[in-house]
Amino acid sequence: MRTFYLFILLLIFYGNVYSQAETQLIYREVITNNEPRLSILAVIEKNSIKNFVLSNELFNSPYFLIELTEKNFISFREALVKFFEWEALAVENNLDSFTREIPAAVTSNNVTWSWTDALHITSSDLITLSFQFDWDPSRREAYRALLHIYSNTLQPISFGAPFTLRKYGMNHEAVDQLLENITEEKILNALEQYRKNELEKERQRELIEELFR
Repeated sequence: MRTFYLFILLLIFYGNVYSQAETQLIYREVITNNEPRLSILAVIEKNSIKNFVLSNELFNSPYFLIELTEKNFISFREALVKFFEWEALAVENNLDSFTREIPAAVTSNNVTWSWTDALHITSSDLITLSFQFDWDPSRREAYRALLHIYSNTLQPISFGAPFTLRKYGMNHEAVDQLLENITEEKILNALEQYRKNELEKERQRELIEELFR
């Protein structure tokens, strides 16, 4: 029941922030045990993708939306590609433990977050996403390479709690699932599905009008 109410709140949240456009879900991370999960949405306006949104759907607050331009979204995807390149190099060269920042220019000046399910705070201050490659050969194979995604802290102007993005400990499988689902092909498929849904809605409206004159 709690999950259902959270889903409704998120729908309201998205609707308030993007009242002039609609969102199409591209990817939702599957996680259990009430852990945070990342979602990627496309913001669609006039049947075209306007930009993208990085969201973190939680069973506990905060709930947030980080708007990414197409350029920043491509940089986000490139950071995930670099993770696999570095993982392969670490394995091939049998490297000892190290951590290193992945060079990626991913920023946003449109972030909305909420700690209370009701009070939403929007900031136009610049948030910068950082990506850290964490390698440790002593961990079991599935977790030798981890990706940490985090940001600087945004301070609300006059009220509410500050916001910092934190998504730590994404292993090979988690990063692979994310990258696989945000390829250009998958995004085009999501857009096509949106257009089909819109055509079906219009057909249904016309049918109702015809049947119930």
